[in-house]
Amino acid sequence: MAITGEFKPSAAAMKYTVYSIRWLFVAALNIGVFNYQFTTLSYGAVNNVITSFLEETPYATDALPIIAHACGIFVMICLIIFANKIGVRKQLIFGCVCAFLGMLCNVLGFINRETYYLLLIGNSLVGISGGVFYVLPMTLAASWFAVNERATVIGMAWLAGAVGDSLSGALFSGVFGNATNANVDSISPNKIQQVFASTFGVLCFLLFVSTISMWIFAVDHPPSPPTSAQQNIIKQGNEEKETSWIVNLKTVVHLLRTPTFLLLTTSRALTSSIFAMTKVLNSSMILRTFPGMSDSFPGLLRTIGACLAALTSIATGRFLDSFGYYKESCIVSFIGIVLCSLGIFLGHYFKNIIAIGILYPSLMAIRLPTGVVIPELLLEATYPVDNLILMALYFIPLNAAPVLFVSLERFILEVYGEAMASLVPVIANSLALFLLLLGNPKYKRSAMDMR
Repeated sequence: MAITGEFKPSAAAMKYTVYSIRWLFVAALNIGVFNYQFTTLSYGAVNNVITSFLEETPYATDALPIIAHACGIFVMICLIIFANKIGVRKQLIFGCVCAFLGMLCNVLGFINRETYYLLLIGNSLVGISGGVFYVLPMTLAASWFAVNERATVIGMAWLAGAVGDSLSGALFSGVFGNATNANVDSISPNKIQQVFASTFGVLCFLLFVSTISMWIFAVDHPPSPPTSAQQNIIKQGNEEKETSWIVNLKTVVHLLRTPTFLLLTTSRALTSSIFAMTKVLNSSMILRTFPGMSDSFPGLLRTIGACLAALTSIATGRFLDSFGYYKESCIVSFIGIVLCSLGIFLGHYFKNIIAIGILYPSLMAIRLPTGVVIPELLLEATYPVDNLILMALYFIPLNAAPVLFVSLERFILEVYGEAMASLVPVIANSLALFLLLLGNPKYKRSAMDMR
């Protein structure tokens, strides 16, 4: 393959070029992100159907996406410790392999009603792949993409996730659209097996192809860096001796003592309260407020919200690449999030189906762009900190937060009702907006690119 070897600083390297093969890497990355979202969110779209099939409790069904997030934390810790030894190529291959094996276990997990443990194993492996795939957009964008494409690459990854979210909601709530809490036990177990096993089997094949492609074509970075900022990072890496895990941990300590990192990361983690309500628990929440309704309505809302989120994420990426305004975009998003969350609380409290039907999709569409803006703002403010360490550390609380919020909101839902559970995102995101306003990040990376 032509694109091999290490970057050597030279006069010729001052010409910043990009290579078309970068889009193959983005394709594999997006398949991985799509798979993670589609798989982990499939269960929440028809929680009552899966619960009936497994003959378990709703908590057991919630555990399938929760265990994926928990395993993502483990792999991110490993990425931090071995950051200097794990380049883009290894990340891509490792993520694809784990996702493929995870989906294979998920297919086998629907053989019968006694193989719940295989679903736990499968979602654990998918979670490990997600721990890699959600760090990769930033490291891949820095290594392979020009200044005016970086945020777009991140937006495309979130777009792929939103598409996975929308398809899982549309497919499974469509197939099992007549399922209500009253008649769910009448659905044929064979139908549930066939639908999930065949769907996951298709994803398993796509991930196998991605794994082979990345093994053949993937490399860490092109012969010539795509930007001045990336050239500076590679140059520093070539001049320094082999970095030890102790140095990596010192970088972690430095970030944990940086107010901008703490404020932005905490703000984004608090938006996981929305993830819990609109994606994992949305069917349970809405059917509790409107008992006679089937899974088709919450599934439709989630599909609409995910489609809108796909558009807003890619539009946000293009906007940031063209104009910047990172912090301002964050503030606008969080104001919208707080207002929509408050509206959903009132919709559940007063049982207003119009408010629920409008605000659930709107909240999903407004939240997702924060996943594009905040990482870009962190990369700007902490430059030239190692991107892999930065993003792995950033995503650890982001993987822990859904575990906390899904468990908390499920508990409040079962004990105090859906209105009180929907109050959690209102409080969490009001705090997130306050923390965001406290920060004053500097755009260091852009300053380097403009020199």
